[in-house]
Amino acid sequence: MQFVRRARALGLSLPRLKALMAALDGGPARPRVQEAVRAHLRAVQGRIKELRALEKQLVAVLRRMKRPSHARGTGPCRCLDLDATAERRGQRDTRRR
Repeated sequence: MQFVRRARALGLSLPRLKALMAALDGGPARPRVQEAVRAHLRAVQGRIKELRALEKQLVAVLRRMKRPSHARGTGPCRCLDLDATAERRGQRDTRRR
């Protein structure tokens, strides 16, 4: 039942889920069902990739928030300025080459 809840929460339609469950229970694994599972797997993998990128950005934001600011109190907080984080990362990558 947990698989069904997860599949539904991640966007697998009820008809596709029903066909998948029938195939898993020993029914015929039609090529359309297999392709639907492959397509959904690709979508989930894409979402995981997006979430990992977000995770890296949030870690960078936390690091910036922990560092003392040289100009504390003289302007708006730039801890959420992700472009600056990415820019610094690019500068570090350039230095390594």
